[in-house]
Amino acid sequence: MIPDFGMTVAKRTEDEAWYRGHVHHCSFEVHDFDTQKLGHQWLTDKKYKSVWGVGRHILGSQIFDYWWDTTGNMIENYTDGDLVNNQTPIGYGPAGDESLAVWGPEVPAWFLK
Repeated sequence: MIPDFGMTVAKRTEDEAWYRGHVHHCSFEVHDFDTQKLGHQWLTDKKYKSVWGVGRHILGSQIFDYWWDTTGNMIENYTDGDLVNNQTPIGYGPAGDESLAVWGPEVPAWFLK
């Protein structure tokens, strides 16, 4: 059940990450692609655990890189995203793992679960 609307979207939604009340990740914009790659290398050298990336999202077009922080929170560093405002037309696209990135490593199976 969606508490605010009193309706069932589908039986399978209750186990989906977007349905549960929690923070999935937080995001921080970095200056440019060079900074993105330097940050990726620095985090790798410091033995932080990579979640997913480097890749490019389809919706928003950001170059992304996801990591676990030391307290178990997922952090996304991103750059080069689309700029939108109230004049940007609404667009539609497919939903699912295959629509998350145009290039980069395969999305972890649990990422949206």
